[in-house]
Amino acid sequence: MKIAVGSLNPVKIDAARLAFEAMWPGERYDVIGMTAKSGVSDQPMSDEEAILGATNRAKHVLQLVPDAAWGVGFEGGLHKIHDDYFC
Repeated sequence: MKIAVGSLNPVKIDAARLAFEAMWPGERYDVIGMTAKSGVSDQPMSDEEAILGATNRAKHVLQLVPDAAWGVGFEGGLHKIHDDYFC
């Protein structure tokens, strides 16, 4: 099964592979990482913006790899609650 990941970061690519292997053990996965546009700011400042960025990346890689069964997007973000920031 082909999985397209919207990142060239080897840690994110491996995380996607490990997640699919945990959910469906015994399957064979071809996990491909590539650059994908998030459509959000370089540093998302809310959960909503981070979720939108991850969704956009997943959709973008599915357009780039139309035979992929799944598209995966990761997006880190900061979220301010009172005076503290959370990742």
